[in-house]
Amino acid sequence: TTDIISQYVPVLSPSVAVYPTVANDYVYVHVSNIPEYSITLFDQAGKLVYTAVCSGATIQAIDISKLPKAAYNIRIESSNLELFKSRIVVK
Repeated sequence: TTDIISQYVPVLSPSVAVYPTVANDYVYVHVSNIPEYSITLFDQAGKLVYTAVCSGATIQAIDISKLPKAAYNIRIESSNLELFKSRIVVK
């Protein structure tokens, strides 16, 4: 007889959270189950105002205190795939 050994390997879904969505000092990006990812922040004209490449399950603090008061688009990507897109407001 042949013994079949099976191994259960859980597949964890990526998790991304950005908070708060209205702030004047810092916005936090919490990412888990993604080995490497990029964070980009664009103004309403599409100009890149912040970028970072990160790795591991971390919480990244983005200093927005020097940005003009306005709405910005934030995007989290991994391996050229968009994982998360949202809008934040600097007040």
